[in-house]
Formats: sequence, C-alpha cells, structure tokens
Amino acid sequence: MSNVVYLHGQPTPVARFLRVSEHRRLEHLVESGRLPYDRFVIEAGLFKEQQDLIVALKEKGRELVLDTNVAELSAIAKYAGHARNAPWANPEGILTEAHLKAEAGRNVIAGIARFAVQHGFSRVQAPTHFIAGPRDSWWPVDLQNCVALRDALDREGGKNVAIDCSKRHGGTARSGIAT
Repeated sequence: MSNVVYLHGQPTPVARFLRVSEHRRLEHLVESGRLPYDRFVIEAGLFKEQQDLIVALKEKGRELVLDTNVAELSAIAKYAGHARNAPWANPEGILTEAHLKAEAGRNVIAGIARFAVQHGFSRVQAPTHFIAGPRDSWWPVDLQNCVALRDALDREGGKNVAIDCSKRHGGTARSGIAT
C-alpha cells in the first residue's frame, strides 16, 4: 500500500496462510495483484469448485496446502457439508476408525497422497481428528496415518511435499513432517 510509512523499516512478514472459502473474490484479488498472502489452504471437499482460483494461485507461484477434511469426514455434523465431496470420502457415511486402519486406511492415505502430488500441493495437513485426551482411540490411528502419509507421498513422487501435523508423540516425527 502506497500510503503506509514504516518508521523503522518494513517488517518481515510472518508466514501468512489464508483458508480459502470465498474463492470468487479471491480470484479477482489474485488477478489484480492485490492479495498479500503467500500460502493458501484448500479444502479437499471444495477443490472442484475452486479450480479456477487454484490455477491462478499456481500461476502466481503461491504455496498450496491441502486440508484433507478427514476430521470433518469423521463427524456426523460436518460430513453433511462440503467435506463429503473429498475424493476419499466414504459415500455411505462418515469415516470411522475402521476406515482409517489396516488396508482400508492405507487406501485412504494413498488416495490423499496421489491427489496432493497430482494437483501440485506443497503441503498436506495430516489426516487427524480432535483428540479429547491421551486415551482417545483416534490418537494411535492418527499417528500411524501421519507416518503412512509420509511413506505414500514419497512413493507417489512427493518427497518435497511437507506434512503439517500438530500432534507430538515420542519417536514418531519423521523428516518432512512438521509437528
């Protein structure tokens, strides 16, 4: 902005992420060069709707972060929303622990990795859930899936795709997983 005067020099910007919701307005701001953000969180369930914005952001060299919508896909109240449009959504209802364990879980995680690499995402939010406490049954499932996602991304050619995982647990952090 031309009317801002910095008395002590322009500050270094902090990593700014913008979660995309109103994509049409953002498309106009990107095209006019008036969108000051560098990183954009794209929800898997809204990906198809936001395709034009995503292309414009890629052309401008902006960083795209994939929100897998797994938490929403596992909650009855949220599943009814746009999250159900995610490619790995269960068409019969919410994702349960059974859907995210063993072979079924590997299929979901592989789908997320393939999607992230295919569509040029530079980061993926780990497929995790709200954890009520250390005995929550989702805890070990989420940790295993975070590690499995790293392996799947590597297999799909996404070695440079980072994973944002907010959970900490001794011995589970791996290279490329930001905790």
